[in-house]
Amino acid sequence: MAKKSPNANCYQCGKALEETAQFCPNCGADQTVSRTDQANTERKSGSNEGEAEIRNDGSSSSKEKKITIGRILAWIIAPLVILVGLAMIQTDPVAGAIVVAVGIFALPTTRGRIREDYDLTFSRWVVLGVVVIGLAIAGGLVGQDGVEPESNVDDAGPSAAEAEPATDDTVTDAEEGVEGNQIRVRYDGEWSGAIGEEGATRSVDGNGDDTLDVADDAMIISATIQKEDDSNTELTVQILEDGEVVAEQSTTSEFGVVSVTHGP
Repeated sequence: MAKKSPNANCYQCGKALEETAQFCPNCGADQTVSRTDQANTERKSGSNEGEAEIRNDGSSSSKEKKITIGRILAWIIAPLVILVGLAMIQTDPVAGAIVVAVGIFALPTTRGRIREDYDLTFSRWVVLGVVVIGLAIAGGLVGQDGVEPESNVDDAGPSAAEAEPATDDTVTDAEEGVEGNQIRVRYDGEWSGAIGEEGATRSVDGNGDDTLDVADDAMIISATIQKEDDSNTELTVQILEDGEVVAEQSTTSEFGVVSVTHGP
């Protein structure tokens, strides 16, 4: 037996229905559902749609709010970065140019133009990363420039120190105010040997340059000095009378020997 329709008229189009009609002959709506059930269904559907709209509106509003805050911060920070870069250009052109470029990139209008012209979109994290990396590179360049003067001073130090021995080596053949006979040994290392004066001989040794006194009344003066190492550094032995070099011999041989004599 067919189920009776609970509605005298179609709840959807309002057309009069037969008592046993299950579907409206006009619009085809199911008439086995009561008006109350249909109203409840419509209310639930409307409620769900309203909640969905509220959620959509809320999320959209929240997103729009975040974008607005980001743009405001970008408009505040980017110009400041550009101004700092322009000030840095006076002292460090490369680092200053990098900072200015970073500031220009951070401007919303710049990224909008890139998006329109090249269809490229940068997320906030990409923008933040570019800004941080750019500022770090600029800071590194500034730090290197600050260290250079100290490096130059350090480099100049050894040069000045190396020049000092040259001054010490510049000794005139005649030294004023020196009287008597002397033997001068010039060598940057250990040496040993013997000095002869008027038939007497005495052993000598030393390390580095040294000047040895000889008897003033000696007529014949001789000296034999040998290196104590295998260095190729020059060994020089001089005989001086009243500060003036009267005899001199040198060698650069390993364990080299120098013999020098002066007499009438």
